[in-house]
Amino acid sequence: MKRGRSGKPDIPTIRCGDRIVRLRTQRGLSRSRLIQRLFDVLEPADLSRYNISEAWLARLETGHVVKLPRGIMEGLCRALNCTASERWDVLLEADRNILADVDGVLTDDAKAFTRAMARLYENPRVVTLLERLRSSRRPVSRFIVMELFTAILTAFGITDEKLTHMVFQPLTYPLTLPRQFLNTAFAPSLFGVTRGSDETSIVLIEEKIETDHLVTVTVTVLSDEFQTIALETHPPLSGKVILTLGGSAFCALFDDQGIATLMNIPSRLLTRTDGPDFLLEILMNRVN
Repeated sequence: MKRGRSGKPDIPTIRCGDRIVRLRTQRGLSRSRLIQRLFDVLEPADLSRYNISEAWLARLETGHVVKLPRGIMEGLCRALNCTASERWDVLLEADRNILADVDGVLTDDAKAFTRAMARLYENPRVVTLLERLRSSRRPVSRFIVMELFTAILTAFGITDEKLTHMVFQPLTYPLTLPRQFLNTAFAPSLFGVTRGSDETSIVLIEEKIETDHLVTVTVTVLSDEFQTIALETHPPLSGKVILTLGGSAFCALFDDQGIATLMNIPSRLLTRTDGPDFLLEILMNRVN
């Protein structure tokens, strides 16, 4: 680990030291105790053991160590009984490849994995989906997982027909509104529709679906006989929408803005008090 051109410790040195002191504090270890454990895990023939001391550890934790061999870094992880994830954090903070061995050597397989991860990291679609998975407070959505798998296949140019047919098939998300809900929504006193009036619209439903998209369903009365239903998604989805009302089905594609408009829906199917339930299926080609 080297110093920067200005003579100040490099940022990776500071980050690594910060990580070590947090791990040591979490385990309730003093510096002297950690140094003792470090001596226990280092090989007797390791000459770097003669350069470490409690004062050296203090410099490391405050970002003033000039050189930190990978072997010492790995030894600290063992002395701290780090989990695999904690070890990766230490190495990443120090700007080291987590797939290399103690001496920093990469096997051919490790090189292949490193290149693969670099390719995925440079793919904006994969990065966006991973960020959504990481930041979402909801349970992991199967839609997002399938879309991530799709993006990974695309990044590597995989075109096997059987595999792509399985993965790229549309993802279906159903929205069902029972007749009781529709009767309340389309009550004359609430809907305010009278014969000969101008177009009247209501928001039938607005909710976040499993993919974290906001879905808004708006009904617009065109006449006493027909209505239009618009489904808007944010961020925009691509695919299509199928509305089923009893034995009648209606279909529309999403446009570039993520809006699907179902035209000329018979009013009686929506407003009749003994009519069918409202089943809206969103068939997603991809999750944006």
